[in-house]
Formats: sequence, structure tokens, C-alpha cells
Amino acid sequence: MELLIPFSLLFTFASILFFIQRLSNPQKSLKNLPPGPWKLPLLGNIHQFVGALPHQTLRNLANQFGPLMHLQLGQKSHIIVSSADIAKEVLKTHDAIFANRPHLIASKFFVYDSSDIAFSPYGKTWRQLKKICISELLHAKHVQSLRFVREEEVANLVRKVCANEGSILNLSKEIESVMNVIIARASNGKRCKDQEAFISAMEQMLQLLGGFSIADFYPSITVLPFLTGIKTKLERAQRENDKIIENMVMDHMEKNTHSQKEMQEDFIGVLLKTQKRNDLEIPLTHNNIKAVIWGPNHGERREGKKRLRQR
Repeated sequence: MELLIPFSLLFTFASILFFIQRLSNPQKSLKNLPPGPWKLPLLGNIHQFVGALPHQTLRNLANQFGPLMHLQLGQKSHIIVSSADIAKEVLKTHDAIFANRPHLIASKFFVYDSSDIAFSPYGKTWRQLKKICISELLHAKHVQSLRFVREEEVANLVRKVCANEGSILNLSKEIESVMNVIIARASNGKRCKDQEAFISAMEQMLQLLGGFSIADFYPSITVLPFLTGIKTKLERAQRENDKIIENMVMDHMEKNTHSQKEMQEDFIGVLLKTQKRNDLEIPLTHNNIKAVIWGPNHGERREGKKRLRQR
């Protein structure tokens, strides 16, 4: 994360703003919290993640404080679960209580103020988006209708491997590239002039969504996104990404000559058709459609990369 001003000056300024905010808006102390490590003023437990891999830090802390512990990261209070049994209680037995998603500055820009299924607040809109994704986009019949896309791209990969016989080929990179193309074609229905830009935008979005932003841990200090430069970076990336996805959606809307079958084969066509239904509890907005298009892309791609690393 690049800072626009020296860190020491930023930290001092943020500290002053933080304490002013705490004095003007005193908060009640949280009770009945699980055990956790000692916390520094202002930082909480952020310092314990400096220079270490997060999952290793969490493992070491869990070994010390147990499978259910409390961490304070800036202004944000976190409950860390490191046990399968407790995770089942949280994710299954009490899933509605813990269903809300964190509001991240990156999700505000990339998924249109958290308008997709991954970051939308738990409620009627989220339930409707989930229903649309399950019943329209990801059901078995629709996935099967896109089988020809997967077969074509895998066949292209096999031909490329055969054509490079005797030379070195980074197979992991090639498989990742095939995954990108399959996801892009599933969204848009075909190869398009914006496909490379779309894939590049996915890469950029994943990097920024998965990165560390100090502004997310101090939401009351509204100037932090400006001071750290993350707001400018996100706005610039969002303008580029929105132009790509908007062109893809408008292209579908303008091509009235599409057959009904073709319109149903890709994610954008399905969502535009769903938008016209009269049985929706909440209208499916234009931004919802664009945000949902990003959703399967960054979700499926992240899962695919994880499987590649495991192999």
C-alpha cells in the first residue's frame, strides 16, 4: 500500500483524529468477549501481524488463547474461530446472526456500493440475489449449457501444449489463463473485443479487494482513504472496470436480434431477462447486474487459483 505522506506524520494525524472521535462519541465497553492477546492503544492487535503471514499469526495466537478469541484491529472488533465445532455453530446453527458482510472501502467501488451477493448486507436484497444466482446462474442446467465453452478452451490448451513439444511451458499459468477465458465467456457468452481488458480488470480487482487497507480498520476517520491514496487508486480502477462491464451489458441490451436460446446462455443475458420479471420482491437494478457479473468471476477465479496451489 502506497502512502502519499510519511507514515509517521500520517500516524500522528490519525491518532489525533481518532482520540477526538472517541471523546465526542464515547462507546460502551464490550462485555463477555472471548480471551485474546494484550492490545495497544489505538492499534489494538494490528502490530502482531506486522512482518508475519496472517494465517500463521492466527494459528499461533489460537494455540495460546484457544479456539475462540478476540482481536481488536484498529476500531474493528473481531472474533476469531479456529475450531470446526465452533465454526459449525457460527456458520450453521447461528448463521443468521453472523450473516452480515464487512463493509470494505474496495467493495464500495468495485461492486457498486456492495450491491453484489458477496458484500451485500444481509436482508431482502441479499436473499433475492442469492436466489437468482442459485436458481438462474449456477443451476445444473445452465452450467451444462456452458459445457461447450469449457470443452473449446480446454481443447485450445491441449493444442497449445502439443504445439510446444520439447519446449518449457508454465502449465499453471496456462491453466489459469484458460480459467480466465472460460469465466469471461460464461459472463459474456462469447469471445469479445474487451475480453483481455475484462480479465486484466479481474486481476486488478482481486488484488485490491484482497489487499490491506488501514482505512478499513478506522472507518470513522473519513480522511484516511484520501491520505493513504487508496481512494484515488480505487476510483481510477473502478472507472476502467465500469467502462468494460457497462459496454458488455449495453452490447447485450442493444442486440435485439439475439435468439432466446443465445440470450439465456450467458450470465448477462440471464440477468437482463430476470430483470424484466414481474415476480421479483425487489427490483433488480442495473448496478445489481453489473455487480453480480463481477461476483461469480472473482469468486470462481479465487477458488480455482486455490485449487491450483493445492496441486
